Amino acid sequence: MDYRRYHDDDLASVVDTFLAAFSGEPWNDRWPSREHLRTYLLEIVSMPTFRWYVVGDGNAVIGASLGHLRSWWEGTECLIDEFFVSPRFQGGGIGSALLDHVKRELKKEGVSALVLLTKRDCPAEQFYLRHGFEDDESLVFMSCRL
Repeated sequence: MDYRRYHDDDLASVVDTFLAAFSGEPWNDRWPSREHLRTYLLEIVSMPTFRWYVVGDGNAVIGASLGHLRSWWEGTECLIDEFFVSPRFQGGGIGSALLDHVKRELKKEGVSALVLLTKRDCPAEQFYLRHGFEDDESLVFMSCRL
């Protein structure tokens, strides 16, 4: 397995793995097209502070951490927009190794925190808790459909 920074030629493989990871349970995402997902991902890449890390198996990306840096009153933090491993490889430690790699790389840059949103009461929540993330019950995620 190859843990490294994202390269532009990884995009097609990232799209494939993203769809595999989020189309099934517990997420059940329904992207209208590969192009729509590609646009979403390119919007993140277009941020000057984007930080994407991938784990590859040969030419295929089998997992990724997609995020961006942002300034905060406690220092620079990295907001993980998406974190996923191909369902075929889940449960084998690849996600843990990828997250450890991301933490090491960001720490070298002086980043002070990783932050993210995830669904409550699903395996992802327990994964992040095992890796040092804390549930901040003082925060509420809110949305408004238009």
